[in-house]
Amino acid sequence: MATSVGTLVGRYEIDAELGRGAMGVVYRARDPRIDRTVAIKTVSLLGLEPHAEQEYRERFVVEARAAGRLSHPRIVTIHDVAEDPFTLTPYIVMEYVSGRSLEEVLRTENGALPLDTALQVTQELAEALDYAHAKGIVHRDVKPSNIIVAADGHPKITDFGIAKLNALDFPQTGLTLGTPAYMSPEQLRGDPVDGRSDLFSLGIILYQLLTGHRPFQGNSTHTISFNVLNRDPVPAPALNSELRPELGHVITRAMAKDPAQRYQTGKEMVLHLQSIRENIHPPNRDYGSDQANWNRVISFQSTLGVRNGRSRGEPDSQSNAFSYSQPWQQVTVGLLTIACLALAFVGLWQAIPIGSPRVVATALVFPDGSKTTISSSIGLPKTAAENATETQATSKKRWRGASLNGQVRSNLTATGSDLQASVPSTLRISVEHHFGTARLSVWIDGKLTYSYLLNGAVKKRMLLFKGVQGYFSDSLEVGGGEHLIRVRVLSADNSYDQSASIRGNFVPGTEKILTTQFDKNNRGMRLSLQ
Repeated sequence: MATSVGTLVGRYEIDAELGRGAMGVVYRARDPRIDRTVAIKTVSLLGLEPHAEQEYRERFVVEARAAGRLSHPRIVTIHDVAEDPFTLTPYIVMEYVSGRSLEEVLRTENGALPLDTALQVTQELAEALDYAHAKGIVHRDVKPSNIIVAADGHPKITDFGIAKLNALDFPQTGLTLGTPAYMSPEQLRGDPVDGRSDLFSLGIILYQLLTGHRPFQGNSTHTISFNVLNRDPVPAPALNSELRPELGHVITRAMAKDPAQRYQTGKEMVLHLQSIRENIHPPNRDYGSDQANWNRVISFQSTLGVRNGRSRGEPDSQSNAFSYSQPWQQVTVGLLTIACLALAFVGLWQAIPIGSPRVVATALVFPDGSKTTISSSIGLPKTAAENATETQATSKKRWRGASLNGQVRSNLTATGSDLQASVPSTLRISVEHHFGTARLSVWIDGKLTYSYLLNGAVKKRMLLFKGVQGYFSDSLEVGGGEHLIRVRVLSADNSYDQSASIRGNFVPGTEKILTTQFDKNNRGMRLSLQ
């Protein structure tokens, strides 16, 4: 098909060629009806028998329409699907995204991105995949070249539905469909795949973003495929010493050979990444350096620091005041307010003469807009004889008792309790076991909250005896108050299936450790909460 400027594909006017692949060409074009710039991907049907070609054309429309129902900010939108009336070439019309592919970005950045940027990009991609998988659509070819970094710094996934068609209809062409370096083991084996295959590919991308290297290397397609199927990659923290162990755990879980051991949904991966990012960035973290890094990477005006339409600490134009929407911001402001109140009382204590009757009214304004007014009398009147005989220390003690009366104490206590209650608690799960493989499930107040596949390693005990030993640790956020926690462990061979429950009272802002232990024969299970 001609690619000169002004050539028509259907009603669309070609502006430029954007890229070529094994199965087709991508163009930038203009839709004259609504004066909109679009991207067009044509598909070559060379090599297909007539009956296979007709079947492909029909499925092409079905798959494109299914992908066209996806509407997500991190997925490139499909506008139209048709055939060119003159060449009969099928094509898809998509949203045009101004930016660069993630592959290009990595090529110019020595293969890696700043830590927070890498985590945010991966989290947003996991959100998009979770959305698509919930709609029953699996991408099958998630890789950096199919991810576009838009002008605003956010990623978008393209080519949903195309890889499935190619895999079904072009096996006889001898072309490499998909990139083995980013494909899951089950996909390479030709087994049925689901959303967990896409998450395996995303784990590979995260590994590359953090280390600058692909986890599965090789000088041929066969070698790379063999490594994906049979070899475990070098742990990411071994290549980047700045990575926290939790990140290594995320990558290992995403790239597990067995789909049952991976994240079962994109949402699970999103929640784990979000928890790690929050632990990496405490509330007083300055995000300026990360913003500058991402600006340098994509060479565009970036908004990665924006939350809820505003940057952190940016004034709200409607209220002309700073907006504190996050719980930790509310807690911080509230505690600072109480601290300032305490300092004010100290100042009044030093300035007001003993015995001078005063009534002080102090208004506290909290982040949610509520107000509390505190009124108290300071310095009860005394007779001249009392002033002459009473020492200064006794006067100070009496002043403190008068100013912090019962009403003031109750107001301050209630306010502190409300603020403290908004801070979550942490439940750290610690498991020591002797299973080769077993499923750990945790319910909190009757709701399944956490699930993970335990794996043990064979350990030599004496010269002739061997045993299996495993250890696992992870953290969850839990609301304050009393909770009933139930733990179930089911071995892979169904020979062990035990549950146990324990109650615990969680104080906001603190951590409790839930320890799960078994005897050497895996007959009993003991829970403790400390």
